[in-house]
Amino acid sequence: MRKDEIKNAFENIQPDELAKQKMLGNIINHSQLKKQPIFMRKLLLITSMLIIIAGGFSLFKLLYNNDSSQLALDTNHGNTEDHIAHITNQFQIGDKHYSMLHDSEKDNFTLPNDIHEKDIGNKITTISTSVDSNLVGKDVYQYLPAGSEAVVAVKINDQYKLFAFLNYDSYLNNQDEDVRTYLELYGIHSADDVAKIEFLAYLEDGKLAVQNEITSRGSISEFYQYYSVLENASNEYFETLFEPSDNEVVEKEESITSDEGGGQSSPAYNGSAGNKLSNSVLIRIYNQNGVFMETIYYPNIQFISRHKVNDEFAFILKELIEK
Repeated sequence: MRKDEIKNAFENIQPDELAKQKMLGNIINHSQLKKQPIFMRKLLLITSMLIIIAGGFSLFKLLYNNDSSQLALDTNHGNTEDHIAHITNQFQIGDKHYSMLHDSEKDNFTLPNDIHEKDIGNKITTISTSVDSNLVGKDVYQYLPAGSEAVVAVKINDQYKLFAFLNYDSYLNNQDEDVRTYLELYGIHSADDVAKIEFLAYLEDGKLAVQNEITSRGSISEFYQYYSVLENASNEYFETLFEPSDNEVVEKEESITSDEGGGQSSPAYNGSAGNKLSNSVLIRIYNQNGVFMETIYYPNIQFISRHKVNDEFAFILKELIEK
């Protein structure tokens, strides 16, 4: 199948909102991913990559469930064909999606174990849009220890539960917001609002390890200067994933020559996107309250998520990551 045929086929597949949130809101979630066995992590990462490249699939039956998952299986029917996974504990405020913050994630954010009334700020809104009907009508409040609206408090049965930002509508629709929109959501309006930056990668044993941590004001300011001005480049991102590399073009030409000579041909674009997204580095940018935003850098194509990195910034990133 030619590149244009593949692209047209994918563009004709339109997942509904439940499918988008299920696939992108849970499969790509690193905090859930790293808790799985190595073979499952690889499977989920491959699935996620296909979702990113395709821009979405039709709703499929996802039978993955554990204590910390956002998915809950409906087991009211005897027939396993009816056991469709349903999302719980997620809601929407405007164009922002939130999911419940679990204890392990709360520890990562260095947030208090208990929620006190003094930690609750102004009411933000009342939930009117949610894939979980139990959350509709519940009030959402500022959670002051987070120092931003990246983490909010929802009042449920006279108790407060914390929910963390998951993604924007634009991301679910194969576009994205400019970087500054993300930073400001996390209470980061200048380099001074950044406490530290971590660069992490998965090791061969599947564990996530910090490769370097930036705490100096000079390095943070330099990173912020380049990163904060990046704009949405989703169209170029997807084009880059579909575009064959120079080596693949050569393989294609050799394949055609081989076909003409009656030899065995090989697929032209086999593994293209996988190679381009390999060697990725996870980036965590912490605000002064210990809450971090998480994104991912693909050095092979010079993109941080769907934001294009120029050569100068790529050189700086290489130095920061390898220190």
